[in-house]
Amino acid sequence: MKKFFYLSALSLGMMCSITACSDDDTTTIDAKNLDYTAENASSWGNYMRVVAQLLVNDATALYDDWAVKYNILVKTIVTISILFAMLITEHVQGLLASHPSQKQ
Repeated sequence: MKKFFYLSALSLGMMCSITACSDDDTTTIDAKNLDYTAENASSWGNYMRVVAQLLVNDATALYDDWAVKYNILVKTIVTISILFAMLITEHVQGLLASHPSQKQ
């Protein structure tokens, strides 16, 4: 049963690859023969505007991730580290003050 399944999948894959290749894809359009209309120009203008806006959005998001959020994360870690160090210092000072060798 397994061999039949694998053979069927292989056969189907080979059929798709054989039928996908063809030699009639040789249509070339010369730059002089482009269909340049006001509608095509408007569509390309809109396309370029949308792509430019997407690039601006991506650049802004990347900057925010690296410059803003990273700095907030670093500041938070530093603040937590300082608070933790202060807590340890107070604890150690309390231990040293209560140590028998400190009592006279």
